[in-house]
Amino acid sequence: MNQSAARYLAWSILLALALVLSGAVLFSLSQQALRTARRDEASAASNVAGLRARFARTEQDEPAIRDAIARFNALRAAGIIGTERRLDWADSLASVRTARRIPLLEYEILPQRSLRPLGERGEYELTTSPMRLHLGLLHEGDLLRVLDDIRRQPSARVAIRECTMTRAPAKAGGGDENISLLADCTLDWLTIQKKAASEPLAGTTR
Repeated sequence: MNQSAARYLAWSILLALALVLSGAVLFSLSQQALRTARRDEASAASNVAGLRARFARTEQDEPAIRDAIARFNALRAAGIIGTERRLDWADSLASVRTARRIPLLEYEILPQRSLRPLGERGEYELTTSPMRLHLGLLHEGDLLRVLDDIRRQPSARVAIRECTMTRAPAKAGGGDENISLLADCTLDWLTIQKKAASEPLAGTTR
């Protein structure tokens, strides 16, 4: 073999090796691209599945959400959520007295106070306005009926804390009413109010 043929053969071998190496590199790159594409496809499929699951949960929760919103709006419209309605409470007591023919009904509403925060961030609070209720009654059953009527009034939730009953002296009502029993009760008129935001302290800093 002459020198020219040997050089030609060497170049041919080098070219073949280069082609083999480039092919190997291209194959490796194509496999890596395929694996990346498959991972992306799997991730996309997982995201789609997650979105479908969230959508399904949203559809399932929608009736409960609508119901919660409706109940919240009903409570707010009734006055249970929002500023206490003491005038409505007084009207309710007057109506109960008239309907049940109670000879004597007197009450005192004490200052409102907070019981505990409500909501995930405590943006609302449960409040109570204690009431001292004094009744002159004809029969023991009248007390139960009056308390039941008070609890059913719509503008607050009323909790009966305690009641005591005693025999009445003659003409305890101060008139012609035939009062045989006196009852003294403590009630909690419960409402829900949006918690007032804290106001910054006035003054200057140095």
